[in-house]
Amino acid sequence: MRWVDRLCMRIRMIFGRGEAAQKLDAELAFHLEREAEEKRAAGMTAEEARLAALRTFGNPALVREQTRAAWSWSSVERLIRDFRLGVRTLCRTPGFSLMAMTVMALCIGAATSLFTVVRSVLLRPLPFRDPASLVMVYEHFRSAEDNREGFNYNSVAPADFYDWRAETHGFEDMAV
Repeated sequence: MRWVDRLCMRIRMIFGRGEAAQKLDAELAFHLEREAEEKRAAGMTAEEARLAALRTFGNPALVREQTRAAWSWSSVERLIRDFRLGVRTLCRTPGFSLMAMTVMALCIGAATSLFTVVRSVLLRPLPFRDPASLVMVYEHFRSAEDNREGFNYNSVAPADFYDWRAETHGFEDMAV
């Protein structure tokens, strides 16, 4: 069978499964009846012919399952079945479901914002022409009473930065 025919058959089986199952059951019953008629024509009783036909033909339930497996996309069907089961389970306990979805939404939002900040601050290069030649400028505390926390460097106040930018010519440019 060509792949196009198989694809068309599988698509038909998604939407027309009930009708196809009825046709399959009718076809299996037809073949079992023909086999039983052949056995009766060979001289067996009706009950012996039916049992012999079942032995010759095989397990009809197994044939039915193998045929359905060849017709359908079992992974998609399992996914749909699991989705339906999940929805039914969540609808049974709406309070718990709402709380779980709220917690998941908050966690996903927090993780997304954290990764966005890490990416923009740490992973992306700085928006300057030559990032390798950048330097950091701090204010340095000289006296011990100004240095209460044991850190000799302080970030620069905005007014001092603008003064440095206007009066310092040793740097190509300054940014905060």
